Amino acid sequence: MWGREGSGSGEFEVTFGVATDNFGNIFVDDSMLRRVQKFSLTLASPQIVTTSNQATVTWTEVEGATDLELEWSIDGKSWSKKPLTANETHTTIYPLIESTTYQFRLSGNFGPGQRMASDLVEAKTANIPLPSYYPDTVASSEPLKSTNGLITLPAGKTGEVSLEDKIGISIPAHASDKELKLTIEKVLNPQKFVNNHEVLSSSIFEIVKSFPENLSKPVKITLLFDSTILKNDQSVGVFYYDDEKKEWIGVSEGKINGNHISVEVNHFGKFSVFVVDQATGKPITNNVTETISSDTAGHWAEASIKQAISSGIVKGYPDGTFKPNHTVTRAEFAEMLMNTLKPQGEGVTPTFTDTAEIGAWANKAIAQAVQAGIIKGNPNGAFRPNVEITRAEMAEMIARAMSLSIDANAITDFADDKDIPTWAKASVAKVKSAGILQGRGSNKFAAQDHATRAEAITVLLKILVQESK
Repeated sequence: MWGREGSGSGEFEVTFGVATDNFGNIFVDDSMLRRVQKFSLTLASPQIVTTSNQATVTWTEVEGATDLELEWSIDGKSWSKKPLTANETHTTIYPLIESTTYQFRLSGNFGPGQRMASDLVEAKTANIPLPSYYPDTVASSEPLKSTNGLITLPAGKTGEVSLEDKIGISIPAHASDKELKLTIEKVLNPQKFVNNHEVLSSSIFEIVKSFPENLSKPVKITLLFDSTILKNDQSVGVFYYDDEKKEWIGVSEGKINGNHISVEVNHFGKFSVFVVDQATGKPITNNVTETISSDTAGHWAEASIKQAISSGIVKGYPDGTFKPNHTVTRAEFAEMLMNTLKPQGEGVTPTFTDTAEIGAWANKAIAQAVQAGIIKGNPNGAFRPNVEITRAEMAEMIARAMSLSIDANAITDFADDKDIPTWAKASVAKVKSAGILQGRGSNKFAAQDHATRAEAITVLLKILVQESK
């Protein structure tokens, strides 16, 4: 092939010959020097101007290229393409995702097997702030927040909802493409769901959303747990309750930070923190003796005693007896009541004048009861932990524990109403009307009588029933 020399290096009017090496370099046969010279070829990168949902792309005219295309990608792996004409120098790409970084490049063919691409150019789409006068139009980066266990999020909106500082949920943007309503409720009868006697380190919470489908993105659930009950070989894990199988299933990859644990899920239901074996991750269970001891067989409260032991409200004595007819001290009833309510935390240190008389076994329960306002001591500042509790005192503690509304002018209708202390009369009337504590016979309340262990656990089981309604 013959031709004429061009006006500059690597330029020619009629080529003598063209060659390509293994690296994609193009070489042209020089007519004057009769040698092969490397021919340099580059493709300039485009310029990008973005808005929230589109990009305007400009570039210099590309000469000598065929099959010219504009390519763009988010992750650098999956590319979208738009064919361009040879003399085209600008185009618009729409729609794009708000507040997202894209990569752009030009590519084209410059000979057989010679497709070239420009250097990558990155550009980020804009983020439109949420107008205060029309909050439902665009998803904002500022989350909606609620601390009462209830939240309603517009489609695509981010939010945070918590309850009693014991559970929090963080919902990312675009987790749902429609309005999302979330409700968090504390399960008031947790023992109903721990039939295998698993040890709970938190309350059980039920999370309900407004539609059945799973979310598009996982949400983060953070739960407060009681770290004081853990032994050296134990840890905690988050579990959810499978309503169909009636069993608890562990949520993997929980992250512990102090006395909080966080997990990511895309479904809701009942969640709780279980004490688990550190090596296996399996829940720790209480070894509850189901055998009724000899001193409860045939007793009028036999079934209730068995249920109370199973629920962790009370324990038997080391000699295997329960002593159902033994009276209960004020400290013992405080412990039983806290075992029933299962509050979180250590409580507050009591300042009673007789604090030294409180047994170590009852310290935590009494501290929790003081913090909850259930125990206040007498006018002399004493708690009298080892004194047998009266039925009037028991009624007062129960009314406070259940936050029952008290009528100062209430009448009990008991035949011995005049014998009920003035400070306890309203509480007695309330627990009677709630069906928790009744009279002893002849329509008498017997306010100054002492409660037995059997009577105490029967009353506490009624509290569980009331709390579950």
